[in-house]
Amino acid sequence: RKNRQIKDMLDNRRRYAAVINALRMINRSLNELPNHHPERHLYLAGDNNQTLVEDAEQWQADAREARALAGKLNAGLTALKEAYKNLEIDKSHLENIEKPILNIVLQINDISRKGNAAYWQQAE
Repeated sequence: RKNRQIKDMLDNRRRYAAVINALRMINRSLNELPNHHPERHLYLAGDNNQTLVEDAEQWQADAREARALAGKLNAGLTALKEAYKNLEIDKSHLENIEKPILNIVLQINDISRKGNAAYWQQAE
């Protein structure tokens, strides 16, 4: 009986650790994102709405890193939902977190795919 109690305590600890790890992944990605977000570059619209920036290689590097961080945001959100499910916690309030994160992911993917200029011309 005592062994069963210890096993249950360890299982619960792992489940709660999964929530903390998912939140840390989301937090790290959100904190790092402003350093790499493609929007931080000044741009001009070139022919065919191509993005012209002073340092095109840096823009590409930032776009790649931003996409990677967007992927980590998405993975963190998925891990958080799974951890809540494992703990049988009501996850309805996660919508307050989920919507903004998904919007960030979509925006980064759009900017990275289209370039800043085309993205903002479409937004206007």
